[in-house]
Amino acid sequence: LPEDSSEVDRAKFKACEMILKYRKKNEVTQRELADRLEIDEARMSEILHYKVEKFTLDRLLGYAQVLYPNMKVNLIAA
Repeated sequence: LPEDSSEVDRAKFKACEMILKYRKKNEVTQRELADRLEIDEARMSEILHYKVEKFTLDRLLGYAQVLYPNMKVNLIAA
C-alpha cells in the first residue's frame, strides 16, 4: 500500500488482511472461502491479492464479519 494511501484504503487493506489470515489459519481453499462468503472465486482472488480499489469498505467489512462474527470496528478522531 502506498504511503500516501487514504485511511479508507488502509482500512480496506486491513479487512483483506484479516480475510487472508482467516484462510491461512483455518486452512481453507480459495474456493471454500468464496463459498462461505457467497462470492465467486474471481472476486475472492481480488480480495486475497489486496485489490482494494475494486471494493467498498462496507463490502469488505461485511465479508470479514461473516468470518469474524464478534469483530469490532473502532474509529478514532485524531
